[in-house]
Amino acid sequence: MKNRWPQYSEQAHVDVAQAVQTNSHIVFSQNPWIEEIEERVRTLFRRRYCVAVNSGTAGLTAALRALDLPAGARVAAPAYTFFATVTSMLPLGLVPKLADLDPRTLNVSAQTMIDAAGADAQAMIVTHNWGNAIAHDELRAMKARGLPVIDDCSHMFGTRPDAAFFASSGTTDISVVSAGARKIISGGAGGFVLTDDARLYDRVLAFCQPSRARSYQLPATRESYQYMTGGANFRMSGLAAVLIADQLRHLDRIREAWMNAAADVIDRVADAGGFTLPAHDSATTCWYKVPVICPDASQRHVDTLRSVLEPLGVGVDPALTPFLELDGFPYAHPVSGYPHYAKLRRRIRTLDLSTLVAHRFRETSAA
Repeated sequence: MKNRWPQYSEQAHVDVAQAVQTNSHIVFSQNPWIEEIEERVRTLFRRRYCVAVNSGTAGLTAALRALDLPAGARVAAPAYTFFATVTSMLPLGLVPKLADLDPRTLNVSAQTMIDAAGADAQAMIVTHNWGNAIAHDELRAMKARGLPVIDDCSHMFGTRPDAAFFASSGTTDISVVSAGARKIISGGAGGFVLTDDARLYDRVLAFCQPSRARSYQLPATRESYQYMTGGANFRMSGLAAVLIADQLRHLDRIREAWMNAAADVIDRVADAGGFTLPAHDSATTCWYKVPVICPDASQRHVDTLRSVLEPLGVGVDPALTPFLELDGFPYAHPVSGYPHYAKLRRRIRTLDLSTLVAHRFRETSAA
């Protein structure tokens, strides 16, 4: 496990020990790392407000709660995404309306989202799958529909700060970023909710941190947020914040390690012939996993990928199984209702970069 991503500096080990010895990881007001990472992430994503939460999934729940949608409200969302993008709606009584993927990008398009929203949706959620940013003109077209838009940016930490994604990030009402598991920036667990809207920020914070909820009353309306309290456990662990702060200080090197690893993997896949990648901006995309579309669903293509990538320590994984096909999902529809997804679902594989990235990062650390 130590040879895989994430990797932390020796200073992180010192900081974790200090946090434990002083108990400064317990009380948010005494935790310097929470304030540091919220400021760094807010600045990176060019948003006015940032709330550190305990996972990307918790961030999605907080974002949906902040919109104050009534039970039974319809929310348009991708049919092809990690299941938490949609299952986070279910405890709130929200009903997903699913959009087919764009076969060029494996993301949704504005048209597929608008079609899914129909006349009755009250919000939209979109995902930048594996770090492949949805084009800002597509986001603007979705926003023109007049609905609040949440974007799930779980893989976007590696995107270059000068990329169009950051220049257009304010297009959406709320962005949610993951910093868990083996993500590009990881504290083992963690996430962030970002917005430019003061009211949404207050509502997210009130939901995630009960001790603050009593203080939130908008002067103009005297709107109280006490009823929104969901429990302090939605806030980020102080120890996760220490680890995330360490990685954010080395973001340039981390981004370089991920991008170089992906470039080498893509070259080998190209040499194998017959495989395609989703359309993307090759200059700015930092893949979390490299998605590959095989010529067909036969096992021989998977075997080919494994043979060319094994020397790099790169794993070949089945494509994610979206909630659409999870047993018992209450809003399941026939896969045939999503023709692009139905055509590609057995042909997509994702390439796990975590071991190769860890190796590359250690190399630059030793240099």
